[in-house]
Amino acid sequence: MLDELAAHAVIERLWNIEWQDDISRIHSRFHIALMREYLRRSALWTSALNASDLSPWIDPARFVQLSGLDIDLCPGYVLLSSAPEYPGPGFDPLEDRILSLWQHLCVKQVGWLMRQTALWAIRWASLQRHPALQRFGLPDLYEPLLTLYEHGGHLRTEHGSVDFGYLMIRVESAQKRLQAPALASLVLTDIDALDGI
Repeated sequence: MLDELAAHAVIERLWNIEWQDDISRIHSRFHIALMREYLRRSALWTSALNASDLSPWIDPARFVQLSGLDIDLCPGYVLLSSAPEYPGPGFDPLEDRILSLWQHLCVKQVGWLMRQTALWAIRWASLQRHPALQRFGLPDLYEPLLTLYEHGGHLRTEHGSVDFGYLMIRVESAQKRLQAPALASLVLTDIDALDGI
């Protein structure tokens, strides 16, 4: 029960991103708020899934156990290190589109972790509407990151922190991230509500 339409929608959003850092810093508070919200949500989901890896930089689809569904065949499987040899174009149109997107991101010199999270967002989109995951009542894991990328933000990590170039945000433990307050809105025009960030 994979939601291929949702996967295609995320692919479309990723294709439409210009992938240029917003070096003007005009949206810096917004970028920081989105990253903190992603870190909080990643802690919520790794906890709910009882993931053995509590890092925010993981493919949560690896930890999903859904009856009758082969997680290894989630969209993007062809890019996994454990993937079988792909027969080639035309075998799976969705995989062809993901491969094309991956190549596009490489040409755009999008960083490795940003490419990985883009892939994971596609995989997660295909799963997250499954009733077994909906029952947790948790927010969309990757929406903050996708919004960050759409607004010129980037993702680089160094020494346990996210490096924005002009500021570094320490990645706290999963327990601390679980206790962080939720971001009320992911809309840029609501930035005035981000006092204290």
